This record gives sequence, C-alpha cells and structure tokens, in this order.
Amino acid sequence: MSFWQWLKKQKRRDDPVGDLARDVLSDADARKYRPIAKMLAYLQAKPEFVKDALKRAIIEYVDFCLNGEE
Repeated sequence: MSFWQWLKKQKRRDDPVGDLARDVLSDADARKYRPIAKMLAYLQAKPEFVKDALKRAIIEYVDFCLNGEE
C-alpha cells in the first residue's frame, strides 16, 4: 500500500494525522506531491504543527508497512 493510499484511510481520525489527511487529500495541488520527499518540500512553508503531523504520519506508515498495523 502506498503512503497516499494509507493516508486516505486516515481521514476519519480525530487527531493531527487525520487533519493532515483531510487537508492534503482536499488540496488539488497535492497530487503533484505524491512522493513523500516532494510532500516534505511542499510542507516546508507550512506551520510547524503541519510538519509534525506529516512526520507522525510517516512514522505510522512505516510501522504499518513493517508490522501490518493501522
């Protein structure tokens, strides 16, 4: 499962990762930032809490990939 597929599944969460999922998935420009590295660059101009949410999402995604847990 790609990061984007995983993130889409997080949009109903009531936490920063869920907020990030809803914001990114509703942003028409976000589709051009599909590689995580491009997403990190895109979010550099955003507030720190947005970057923190992306870091948390990446950590959870890697854990999901390694352990199959959501």
